[in-house]
Parts: sequence; C-alpha cells; structure tokens
Amino acid sequence: TSSAMRLATCASVQPASLVAGDRASVKLGDRPLAARVPASMPSRQRAFLCVRPEACSLHHSKPPDANMNALEVEITEQIFVGPAVRTRLSLKSGQTITAAARPGRSGPTAGRCWVVWAPEDGVLIPATDEA
Repeated sequence: TSSAMRLATCASVQPASLVAGDRASVKLGDRPLAARVPASMPSRQRAFLCVRPEACSLHHSKPPDANMNALEVEITEQIFVGPAVRTRLSLKSGQTITAAARPGRSGPTAGRCWVVWAPEDGVLIPATDEA
C-alpha cells in the first residue's frame, strides 16, 4: 500500500558526485540516492535535494525496485487540513521533511515507513553560503 505524498521542503545532502551527464549520486545520511543535477553545478558541491511534490509515495515496507530512491522515515506528526493531510517525517539523520497526502489515499499513518521517488523526479539545487 502506498500514498501519494508532497514534499514541502528540501533535504540537505552531502556533496554531490557527478555520475554521468545530468545525473549525480548523493548521500542523505547513510543512503545513496540518485538525482538530476543542473549543468552549471560543479561536482562535489553542497546541495539540497528537492523532489517534485506529486512524485513521492509512502510505503509500509522498503520497495523491491532498487532503481527507486527510498528513505526510511518516522512519521512524527499528522495535521489534517480539510481533505488533505500534512505529515512531518523524520529521517534517521535528524532532518525533517514535510509531506502533504492527496485526499482519499491509504498508506502509513504512524510509525516507521519508507518515502519513495524515482531518481528523475529529484533535482539537486546548489547550497548557498546562507543555506
């Protein structure tokens, strides 16, 4: 069972290593992830990983598809906003991401679960000195 989610925030990642063309390999905590990278972004730069809101889903267990990005998270809070649900997710690293579920979807509502998205749906945004 999965639930379509919206990531409302970006997560800070380790410096990116370019893999090929517009792809980069990054680490968020201890998890390697793949994402698109702007052509102007130099290799090994601090970055934020941003995921298109409609591209994420929550799963009760780790998806078997090794080509998908997946992070184990803890649901720490759910706020009901009309028909939508805003969910705060805590990563093992201590970082927090916020998600908003589409109405009418079932999926995890408490405890540990996995947030999943395709590599092409994530993009690295260079971190500035102020970030």
